[in-house]
Parts: sequence; C-alpha cells; structure tokens
Amino acid sequence: MVCQDLVTNYAGLLTTRFFLGVFEASMFPGSMYLISVWYSRDQIQSRFAIFSAFIMLASAGSGLLALGIAKMDGIGGKASWRWVFILEGIVMLFVGVAAFFVVCDFPDQAKWLTESERAFLQTHPKTEEKAKDTIIFRDLVDLFKKPHNYFMGFANCAMITQGYAFAYYTPSAIKTFGYSTIQIQLHSVPPYAAAIGWYLTNLNGRKEPAIGSGYLGSMGNLGGFFAPFIFSSDTKTQYRPGFIVCLTMSVVGLTGVTLYGFMMLRKRRRLLRNGEIGT
Repeated sequence: MVCQDLVTNYAGLLTTRFFLGVFEASMFPGSMYLISVWYSRDQIQSRFAIFSAFIMLASAGSGLLALGIAKMDGIGGKASWRWVFILEGIVMLFVGVAAFFVVCDFPDQAKWLTESERAFLQTHPKTEEKAKDTIIFRDLVDLFKKPHNYFMGFANCAMITQGYAFAYYTPSAIKTFGYSTIQIQLHSVPPYAAAIGWYLTNLNGRKEPAIGSGYLGSMGNLGGFFAPFIFSSDTKTQYRPGFIVCLTMSVVGLTGVTLYGFMMLRKRRRLLRNGEIGT
C-alpha cells in the first residue's frame, strides 16, 4: 500500500496493485476461517455479522477519510492522493504486525487464555481434528465432490456481483433513497453474513472450513470482477440492462441457497437416522 506513493506511471501502479492483491487475497477467507474455528455453531452467525458490519462501515467511512486527506495536498511536496496510500498503508502495516503476534490459529494455541478458557473454546466440533493436520490436494478434491458446495458458491458469486454493482451505482442515486451512505452499506450486512455463517457451520473439522472459506472468497471475488461492468453510463437514467442483470443474479442466488438448504436438510435427517448427531 505505502509503495503506491512511489508510483510515477501506469505500469508501476499495476505492479503495486497486483502485489497488494496477492498479499491481501487471504485476508477475508482467513478471517472467516478463524471465526469458524473459534466459535460454536450458535455463535458464528452473529460474529460474522459484526465482522461484515465493520467492513461495510470502513467502506462507508473511507470517503470521509479521503475527504480529510485531500486537504493535505501539497504537504511535503506530495499530492493528496499519495498521502492516502501513505497514511492508510502505515495503519495497515501496524495492524498487520500486531496481528501476527496477537492472533492465534486455534484456541489451544492462545497463550493469553487460561487453561479453563482454552478447554471451553475447544468443546465445539471444529476442534476435533488435530491442529497440525495439513491440507493436501485430495482434501480440495473431496470438497468439490459435494454438490452443495457448488450451489452456495454460485449463490455467493451472484450476491457479491449485484452487491458490488449497486455499491458502484449507489453514489449517483443514493440521495433519492433518503438514506445515508452508512445506512445503505449496513442494509447489505445481514443476508451476506448469514449466508457465510450458514455455509461454514455446515463444514466439518478444520480442513473443510479452511478450504471452504477460500472457495467462498474466490467466488465472491469473481463476482467483484464482473460488477463494475453491469451499470454502464451508456444506459444511464434507467439502467435497464443493469437492473435485469441484478435481478437475474438475485434469482441465481435465491435458487442456490434454496437448493443448498434442501441438501443440508437431507444431510441432517440422514445423520439423525444414523445417530451421528442429536436432535
């Protein structure tokens, strides 16, 4: 992030953005995975909601931050846009270094917890596998052998596509809705957080949530790639093609989560019949 201050041409910008994406790619799926192994099934959705809400708040507040930094234009002989990368990059660097020493992969590795606290956090099913188990290619293949993962993956891609599309479109129409930027952003938190929490709570052990969170994040990024092209300035005022695409994505998302729900219901009934889980 900070290195973007040194950019002097388009090629340099592409290079720094590429490496920024490489190093940030695991942040969101990694966060989802950590939440899934630290909390039980009945706690995980609320934690995802809080996590997602802070992401939306950060997005909504970034404009205000940029507005403030814009007043620094010329300070130190630098343009205001360079100060955006410098200041935000310094904060990211500080938080990243601190997180390396504070954040633990699993509850049993947290030295800042007491023995009783570690024992309590290890009582839910996600802690059954050993922490040293490594993920191999066969684990990835096993995940994709299960059809329900495809349904939730495409549903997530559809939700992200229309979510990003409206996020890009919103600034030009937000005043007509009577809501603030923060309110608009927060309205998208509950369904998205619930979908992620629902999906990860149905993955077993430690390997499946690790692979599943990365898969879900990848499908979401795929939707983010297409989103900027949905609302074109050539169709402004009505944006009919864009709304048709978003409506289609809504249908795809609804179909995906419905099929996923039916498959999870069948799985639960089978486990109940076999006595593998309690009622």
